[in-house]
Amino acid sequence: DPGKASVDGTGLVSGLSGGDVTITATSTDGTNLSGSCLVSVIAIPPACSATGNITYQVWNNITGVAVSDLTGNVNYPNNPTTTQAITSMEGATNVNNNYGARIAGYLCAPLTGSYTFWIASDDNAELWLSTDNNPLNVVKIAFHTGYTGVRQWNKYATQKSAPVFLVQGQTYYVEALMKEGGGNDNLAVGWLIPGQTGTEPSEVVPGSVLSTLEPAFKIGGIKTENLLSFAKDIKFRVYPNPLITDVLNIELENLSSAATLKIFTASGVECYEGIMENSGTIQVDRSVFKAGVYIIKVYNENFVKTTKLVVN
Repeated sequence: DPGKASVDGTGLVSGLSGGDVTITATSTDGTNLSGSCLVSVIAIPPACSATGNITYQVWNNITGVAVSDLTGNVNYPNNPTTTQAITSMEGATNVNNNYGARIAGYLCAPLTGSYTFWIASDDNAELWLSTDNNPLNVVKIAFHTGYTGVRQWNKYATQKSAPVFLVQGQTYYVEALMKEGGGNDNLAVGWLIPGQTGTEPSEVVPGSVLSTLEPAFKIGGIKTENLLSFAKDIKFRVYPNPLITDVLNIELENLSSAATLKIFTASGVECYEGIMENSGTIQVDRSVFKAGVYIIKVYNENFVKTTKLVVN
């Protein structure tokens, strides 16, 4: 269809798909002369854009081995202890105890076709991949609820994803979450790309296809409020604040799905947990608190809201 194609200064034709096509030329001088020919068009796939690094974040001094111990912590996701860029989807090994980690950023597919991913870590881990470059569309594709050795890819069946179809040159948001209790901590994500077969990854996902987080995308399996327009509609109120009565009221409006409520001391120790099923108010008895400063956090898969409470 010549009307939908164009020729640039290099002589390359854009707007045509790969394959055999007929190109017709028609004169415009009133003679109505025309001619056509069959040509073979080679489609040049889009180049894969990547910075060569991905973001690696650590939250120290968190006990437990469940990923929820990390994602439910008062400092997650916006206040990591450390943040750095690494050159593949593999974190540090045997460096600390009682911490959580996240490898997060963007993956550019080098080929079109089916990919298989694996995750391995000590202790529990989850691997999330978006259907596009939007972190809001993440889907958990692999996980395990016990520890593995370094790059021990097949200890649990759930470590391996189902085949995932990706398009060459397209960018996808990806993140791996790990929670370490004690022992020889590790975290790595490997893959098989289209055309490869095997019972384990051909390699750890390399930096050549990776890019770091954009500053605004400080999310995780939990997505922060500044990324979600509809989260701005959620009204969060805590009163009285300072708390001087026998009951603390925690109110949410416009809540579309159940949310977890947690209250932490200023040092990060959890002292209360509850579930808010619907919009409304939860009342927490003053006996939960001593005099001091607390952080109240309400979250689900769509938003995170936090506020400070003073108890007199």
